[in-house]
Amino acid sequence: MKHVFILPLLIFVLCAIDKQIFEPARRFLRYKEEFYRLYYLPSYYSNDDLLRNIGHLQTALRADFAPPLNAIVVCENENQYKRYRRLLVMHIYYLLTQNHVYLAARFDKHEIRFYNTPYAEDIVKSLAYARYNYECALNYWNEAVYWKNEADAFRRERVDLEFTEDIAWRMENGELDYRAVIEKKLEELENKKQYFSGLGKQRTE
Repeated sequence: MKHVFILPLLIFVLCAIDKQIFEPARRFLRYKEEFYRLYYLPSYYSNDDLLRNIGHLQTALRADFAPPLNAIVVCENENQYKRYRRLLVMHIYYLLTQNHVYLAARFDKHEIRFYNTPYAEDIVKSLAYARYNYECALNYWNEAVYWKNEADAFRRERVDLEFTEDIAWRMENGELDYRAVIEKKLEELENKKQYFSGLGKQRTE
């Protein structure tokens, strides 16, 4: 009869020990690099994907850097580490710019059709949200340019973050200029807003 009670108890104890040994310890994310690594944008993304990324990236900006030993790449000296930090911040601002532009594009009205007339008021509201995101993107782009220039002070120190080095190079050569893109989008958006606002007034008269 004793064996009937001992066996379940033994199984319970073994399971508890196994869980303690093999289950990884959980902890809160703390460092900039950890929140940065949460970034993920699928090929077919939704508004929620973009908003999630924006939230992670904004948190990354507020967080402290990990110690040099825990940096995303190996930094051989202090100046290389300084360039790494500036390029990483630049890339975070770049991704914020990109995700806000993508979000704005989902609320922008790319083509005006005659059958849009009954929805003029809703379209104007959608365009207002698009404008907000374009303006956020422009602010973040200005910050990305600032941190790219800060990284230039250590340009002799090559950092093994090829994608960020490539972005910095394209910004330097004018190949990548979100300011020009966003300003053009804002100008087009204003024209569309005036058109649809006029339609809304016609319907109320």
